[in-house]
Amino acid sequence: MAKEKEIEQRVNEPLEEEKEKVQPSPCIGNSIDLKRLIMFAIIAWLAVGGAFIVVFRGNRSPEDQLEAAEQSTTQPPDISKQSETDENAKTQPSKNDTTDTGSQPDAGATVASSEPLIVSFESIITNISGTNGRRFLKTRINLEVTSAEADGKVRARMIQLRDHLISLLSSKTIDELDGWENQNVIRREIRDEFNILLHLEGSDGIKQIYFTEFVIQ
Repeated sequence: MAKEKEIEQRVNEPLEEEKEKVQPSPCIGNSIDLKRLIMFAIIAWLAVGGAFIVVFRGNRSPEDQLEAAEQSTTQPPDISKQSETDENAKTQPSKNDTTDTGSQPDAGATVASSEPLIVSFESIITNISGTNGRRFLKTRINLEVTSAEADGKVRARMIQLRDHLISLLSSKTIDELDGWENQNVIRREIRDEFNILLHLEGSDGIKQIYFTEFVIQ
């Protein structure tokens, strides 16, 4: 019996050694569980952080998102302002430029215009004196004035001038109206009487009267 137990013990010893080799160490198992917990914690933290970022961006207003997009892009230079600056630099005279002050007109002086100042009257129809209302004159005149002051006075008193013109023409007979010479006389009469009425004299008054229509019927 003792020999059989000894033999059985020798046979079981290798089996127990194999079991001891196969069974993991408790320290190794604990280290593996700790690593898994750390990995799970990192994954969970990343998931929560990503969700927070998505929610935060989703809650931002469109204005904030647009402002952030504009800030992220570089602004191109304002070409229009640069061109305006260049144009101003070209138009402004240099301080070193020498100008002949004697040849320049005074700032307060009035430069005479080369174009004549013309004031147009509307057509008027008047009875001819001595015809008992059977004959009439249809005419239209233009005034040439020599200054802006005269132009302003004529336009301001246009109604009075028209009334005076009708009175003058309606006092003429056919013999006083007919003919080129008579028309020149009427031109001078209108000019002189208008200048007196407007208190204009010499070069500041009415220069000429033009008939653009003169029909006797």
